[in-house]
Order: sequence, then structure tokens, then C-alpha cells
Amino acid sequence: MKVTIDLPAKELQQVLENTGAATVSEAVCVAVRELNGRRRLERLTEKFGTLDGFAAPEELRAIRHADMDRGEEPLAAENVRFIIREKAKKGSRDSNREQR
Repeated sequence: MKVTIDLPAKELQQVLENTGAATVSEAVCVAVRELNGRRRLERLTEKFGTLDGFAAPEELRAIRHADMDRGEEPLAAENVRFIIREKAKKGSRDSNREQR
């Protein structure tokens, strides 16, 4: 769709730099897609809540440091998230059993 709009030069320059876009049209498209994606995530979060089973970056660092302090090879982030997710699933299964 072709649209004519006035944008503040400073804001447009930042969008061009932040997106790495070669043209203004490309930069605006990227910005619109990003905004739409964020709004969809906000609506999903409002509807379903957040995921408590994932480790925050600080928790991952603490786990890695604890492993290294014990002389063990630290786990990759993907493995730690998988382990935490599996523990969360197990916990929800256990609470479902308790409710029965």
C-alpha cells in the first residue's frame, strides 16, 4: 500500500539505524512488523499470563557459575531451559494428581 506521511527526521534516522534497512520503506515496514508483533505478544500475555518455568538470564549465569565452581562443564542455555521446563511440567502433573 502506498502512503504519504510526515515523520520526524530524528526518529526516522534512528529507525534506519536500528533496523539496518537500506530504504525508508523497508525501515517503516520493519518497524510496523515489530510493533504489531509486540502488541500480539502483549495480548497473548494478558490472555495466558507469563511462563514461570523458564530461567531468567541471571539464573542461567548462576547455574553456570555453580557448575564451574564444582569443576563441572557448564550446561548450555538450551539444556538448562529444557531441564527447568521439564521440572515445571513435572510439578504441574504432581499438582494435578493432588487435586484429584
